Amino acid sequence: MSMPQITIIFGFTLIAIGLTAYFGSDLKSKDSDAQNVSAAERGEEDSSSKKKRSAITGLAIPGAFGVLLLISGAVALKESVRKHAMHVAVLVGTLGAVATIGKGGFDLFKLVSGQDVNGRALTFVLLMATVCTVFVVLCIKSFISARKQRELEETTASQAKA
Repeated sequence: MSMPQITIIFGFTLIAIGLTAYFGSDLKSKDSDAQNVSAAERGEEDSSSKKKRSAITGLAIPGAFGVLLLISGAVALKESVRKHAMHVAVLVGTLGAVATIGKGGFDLFKLVSGQDVNGRALTFVLLMATVCTVFVVLCIKSFISARKQRELEETTASQAKA
C-alpha cells in the first residue's frame, strides 16, 4: 500500500473520530433543564449550549485535519506532485499531533492536579494525538525509505555509465 493511500485512510480515520465525537456526544444531561434555568437567571451561558459548542469543536478539529489529509492523499496519487502533496500531509499530521499532544498534556496535568476535566473530550484529544503521531512516524519512515531508494538508483545508474 502506498503512502498516498495510507494518507487517505488516516484522513477518513480522523473524520470518523470527529463524527463520533459529535454524534456520540450526550447533549442532554439529566439535570440540564434545572441548570439552564438557574444559569439563565444569573445571566450565564447554559450547560447545553456549552456541550453543543464542545461537540461541534469535537467534530470540527479532527474533521478538518482529516479533510486536509484526505485532499493531500488524493492529490499525492498523481506521481508528478506526490512529493509536494506528501510534505503537505506530513505538515498537517505534525500540526495535528503537536496541537493535540499539547492540549492533551495540559488536560492530563489538570486531571492529575485534581481539577475538573471533560474525560470524554480528553479521550478524543488523545485519540487524535495518537492517530496523527502514528501517521507522522509512517511518513518519516517512508521519506527515509524513498531517499535510500533514490540514492541506490543514482549509484546504480552511475556504475552502469562507468
